[in-house]
Amino acid sequence: MRSIASRLYWSILTVSLVAIVAMLSLVYVFTEDMEETIAEVSFAAEHEYMLKHHTDAGLYVWESSSQQMAFIPNGQAIPENMPLALRHLTGDKVEEFMIGKETFIGQKQQLDNGVLFFAKNITVFEDREHFFQVILIFVVIIVLGLSVLLSYLSSQRLVKPWRKLSEEISAIPVGKNMPLLDTDYQDAELYIIASNFNQFLTELNAYVQRENALLSLASHELRTPIAVIAGALDIIESRQELSTKDVITLARIRHANHEMQMNVEALLKLARKKSEAINHEVFRLSDVLLQIRDDLQHVYTTQRVHIENQAQEVVLLSDLFLCKMLIRNLVQNALQHTEGEVRIIETPEYLDICDQGTGLLLQQQRFLKHKYIPGVTKLPDINEQGSVSHGFGLYIVTLVAERLAWTIDVLKSDNEGSHLRVNFGSSHYYRS
Repeated sequence: MRSIASRLYWSILTVSLVAIVAMLSLVYVFTEDMEETIAEVSFAAEHEYMLKHHTDAGLYVWESSSQQMAFIPNGQAIPENMPLALRHLTGDKVEEFMIGKETFIGQKQQLDNGVLFFAKNITVFEDREHFFQVILIFVVIIVLGLSVLLSYLSSQRLVKPWRKLSEEISAIPVGKNMPLLDTDYQDAELYIIASNFNQFLTELNAYVQRENALLSLASHELRTPIAVIAGALDIIESRQELSTKDVITLARIRHANHEMQMNVEALLKLARKKSEAINHEVFRLSDVLLQIRDDLQHVYTTQRVHIENQAQEVVLLSDLFLCKMLIRNLVQNALQHTEGEVRIIETPEYLDICDQGTGLLLQQQRFLKHKYIPGVTKLPDINEQGSVSHGFGLYIVTLVAERLAWTIDVLKSDNEGSHLRVNFGSSHYYRS
């Protein structure tokens, strides 16, 4: 992924390079044409002079540092003192040639009474042209360097307000009462973006405040009826007027009420501000597993739950309440979907839960196969059809796992049963 600064830099530099190449081509073509024109005009004038004054006097040979000329009448041989430059002339057209380090332009012309040879030394013009080309190369290098520098400075200047806006957005802390962005921008587009984002933050802050108010009310409204039910159950039991079947029914009601209380407490705790630190406690994992098995004995045949320890005593440093809620929901889900044995294998790094049921539903596997990265991971949508009815407990598991920074792997799920693994994370366990 390329940044806007990089795109602007290369765009500006490309335009500059195209302009430099175009300018260099035009200058080169112009200088070449100008040199050729000057040489041809000078040559034509002197050639015309030679035709008028030196073609009627018989054999004539003349040589100077800048010009060479010879007229040989018809029927006569080329003299021995014929200049070397004239001997290179072969055709009737004006031609350019070099002798050593000197450059000449000349023409051999057949007249009625003889052959006219004329050559002009244009080394001075060529030296000037070469010098001009060297200067032009240095100018191009300097302009190219300035183009690179100006492209960089221009791209940085153009991107600076955008980078400032992105940094301000990134610096906004996630939570309630998120601060608004500064809208002091000279560019209309940036001002519109900042204003719209501020409007979004305002609506989001209002939404968070409403959610916090609802959470505060729910904390009281949900706990009160649960406490009333628990108190009523205690009163009924204290009368000791229940039959054996009524005692069993009352135990189931108490278990359901206790389960509801734990779910409410878990949801309320998870719904609180994410920045609140987890209540870390040091506890033995085996004690938690035994307590969970005892809690479930009034509803399920807990003789089906077998706890295996493949290491020495496993001690965790984490939130005891959330840890118990996570494992309890997984074990309860396993007991609900199988009449067979449920094995719990504890190790310092992970906890395995195996059952002999019919496997997890696809939606349940989607919940549990997610890898949880706090602040990054997006949980599956609980509003999808079938999610609430088939995965409320597992959805609480996903929330708890995200809060504890744990992961859950579905190692196996088919008609022969399921095998889940809860990974504690290297920063959350100790070996005794």
